[in-house]
Amino acid sequence: MDDYLVFYSPVYKKIYIPIKHIKWLIPYTPNERPYGLSEEEFSWKQAEEGFEANFEQQLAVQLNQLIVLNMGEKIHHIGKVKSINGKMLELKTAKEKRTYVNIEHIQTIHFV
Repeated sequence: MDDYLVFYSPVYKKIYIPIKHIKWLIPYTPNERPYGLSEEEFSWKQAEEGFEANFEQQLAVQLNQLIVLNMGEKIHHIGKVKSINGKMLELKTAKEKRTYVNIEHIQTIHFV
């Protein structure tokens, strides 16, 4: 991918992170796993899925899916992707209100 990473977390599972929002990465040593998880618990069974070249194109693939932006810091950053228009992402929240988020401000996307 050109401008984002797909990161696996044992807590959040698959997360898309734009490279411009990466501050640091701290890898575990080869024999160390978080939370004392076994190899089976920690390993990611990656499906044969393809990823789009850039972050905005990948967002477009997620139409009508439930997502959590920026680890759910704000309640209106959790919702179903309704549309992408230019640099704006439209979400429908739990109360079915429409909210708009500037794509440039998205730090992480977690899929529910």
